[in-house]
Amino acid sequence: MRPIYGTSGLVVAVIDSSGAVTLGDGPGPVIGAVRGNEIFGDEAGARLVGHVDSDGRVYDADHEIVGRVEASLLVADKYQSRAGRVYEPVDAGVLLLLVDAQDREPARAAPPSDKEPTVMDELLATDAKVIPISTRARRGPF
Repeated sequence: MRPIYGTSGLVVAVIDSSGAVTLGDGPGPVIGAVRGNEIFGDEAGARLVGHVDSDGRVYDADHEIVGRVEASLLVADKYQSRAGRVYEPVDAGVLLLLVDAQDREPARAAPPSDKEPTVMDELLATDAKVIPISTRARRGPF
C-alpha cells in the first residue's frame, strides 16, 4: 500500500500492491489503476488517462504536460504550485490525473457572516466595559 499525500499532508489516495487506486486512506471503490508508468481511469486498465516519463514529467492522454515530480518526490502541477507528495514517480500521475484538485487542497474556512459579531468585536465590547482603577502614585521625579 502506497499512500499519496495532498497539499495539506493528508492521505488523498492509496495504491495497493496490484496497482488499484482508491480515494482516501480507507477501503473504497477502485477509481483507477497503475501499470508500469501508465495511469488508467478504470479498474480494468482500458481507459488510459496519462503516463509519467523517465524525467518525471506527467502527461495526460492528449500528451500535454500536466505537472512533474521532483527528485525529492514532491509533486508540482503545470503552474509550478505544490500538489502533494508521493512515494514513487508514477504516483504523481495518479495525484494529478485521478484525484480532483479540490481533494488535494486543504479545506478553507468560510468567511464570517456580517450578522454575527466577530471575536474582535466581542473583545472591544468587553474592553469598553472595564472600569479603569485609579492608582495613587508619586508623579514627581525621584
